[in-house]
Amino acid sequence: TATSTPFAKNENDVSIIQNIIQEQRQKGATVSEDLDNVQYSWKNGRLTRIDWSKQNLQDKLNLSGLDALTFLGCSENQQLNSLDVSKNTALTHLYCNDNQLNSLDVSNNTSLIELNCSYNQLNNLDVSGATVLTKLKCFNNQLNTLDVSKNVALTDLNCSYNQLSTLDVSKNTELENLICNHTVTIIGKENTKLN
Repeated sequence: TATSTPFAKNENDVSIIQNIIQEQRQKGATVSEDLDNVQYSWKNGRLTRIDWSKQNLQDKLNLSGLDALTFLGCSENQQLNSLDVSKNTALTHLYCNDNQLNSLDVSNNTSLIELNCSYNQLNNLDVSGATVLTKLKCFNNQLNTLDVSKNVALTDLNCSYNQLSTLDVSKNTELENLICNHTVTIIGKENTKLN
């Protein structure tokens, strides 16, 4: 019987992730240097998944060049204050909650399906490019406004504990679950699947 030969890891992906690993480890992060560790997943030789939650990530994390990356978990790294995923356009799942982020640019992440950026210090969040987004958790931030008008596939939204005064969900016809402070005026609720 024939055996399948595993794909060799893409040299560019290996070089980029090794540089990020070394930079983070020098700052005290506990990310694995073993690229076959469960923290990493490879498909057809490309790095598609990184799970660095609770790994003591420090300062800035820039994943530019990892253009096959579809999943990033970097939650609960209290010293992480900057995250650049603007060039990771294949990203479908981003979990960056419980950090110290004061900004997050997901405007180029058009494939994003799930985003959890709760428990940060975000005062702005542009999700207009994420038109296939179904789940958004952005609670416990400092958002004054949140525009979800382009997120027509959105089914779940938790935006509680921000500084929102109004929230327009009139374009979110698939919205089934909404968690929001009672002081927020909800506009267009009748167009959704909310009870």
